[in-house]
Order: sequence, then C-alpha cells, then structure tokens
Amino acid sequence: MRKAEIPVQIELTREGDFTFESGRVAAKQILDLQNRPTAIVASNDDMASGVLWVAQQRRLELPGDLSVAGFDDTPTALKSWPPLTVIRQPIDRMVEHGVSLLLDSVRTPTMSVPQDVVFDYTLVERASTSAVGARP
Repeated sequence: MRKAEIPVQIELTREGDFTFESGRVAAKQILDLQNRPTAIVASNDDMASGVLWVAQQRRLELPGDLSVAGFDDTPTALKSWPPLTVIRQPIDRMVEHGVSLLLDSVRTPTMSVPQDVVFDYTLVERASTSAVGARP
C-alpha cells in the first residue's frame, strides 16, 4: 500500500490465526466501524470465508456492499458463497523450495543468509468482488 501511495489505516487491520473463526472475529470488528470498508482482503481463504459468513449474517449484498478476497485458492474458495476471488499462490512449488532449503541445510550445515524468494501468483476473479458501488 505504501508503494502505491495508499495510506495505511491501522484501524482497518486485524490479526488472525488463519482460521474461519478468526476471520469471523476480525470481520465483526471491522464491519462494526462507523466508516465500514467496501472491501476486505483476508490472509487466506478460510479467514475470507469467515468474513463472507459475517457479511451474509448482516445481510450485506456481496459484492455490491462488500467485496471479499482471500489467498491460496483452496477448495474452500469455490465452496464459499459467493465463490471467492483469490490470489492463487503456487503452494506446491513453495513447499518444494522450502523442503529443498531444509535438506540443503542438513547436508551442508553452514551459516546461511536469509533471502526472500518471490514466486509468481495469479489473481483469480470470482463473484465475491466488484468495482466500488457496482451492483452484480
């Protein structure tokens, strides 16, 4: 957000533990704000499903009143209603790379320097998001 020069509003962020329940708790807190957001991006699909659940309990129109997106593109994303927009990450490649690094460190125990590895990702647009103010 900083790179895009969008101010970070800390009151719109919540921590969770990557579960449906933590998504529900965070969504309740965020949707109780006086100036409720028009979109929520959750850290994974389970948390995003929790957000969808709260929004539906509050009779918000999805995505007209609130857009919701998640990360990973797990089966949960397709089983949610509406189907969840996600950032699809190459989890299999990420795990393979992590295991490879772990095995290398066991074979050659030397001091390594932490490094960031960025894998390609894909935005998968589904029915849980729309432009601000747009009606499905």
